[in-house]
Amino acid sequence: MSFGREVLGHLLGCPERTAWQECMESETAETSRAEKFKNAFEKYDDDKSGSICSKELRKLSAELGDEISEDEA
Repeated sequence: MSFGREVLGHLLGCPERTAWQECMESETAETSRAEKFKNAFEKYDDDKSGSICSKELRKLSAELGDEISEDEA
């Protein structure tokens, strides 16, 4: 399993990130990143449920130029 990570790390130009244990963030940084991610998707959460349903996912996908069917969502 680590061989795959090492190969990808070198191919992507970041061999220092092959050891996931060394990539851990502080709780504050992780919380901040999660909030930014949540805020980015907030505009697609039409019913303000805190999650994106399949209808909202299809809307997001369409805005990104990738139409998906109901079955795929």
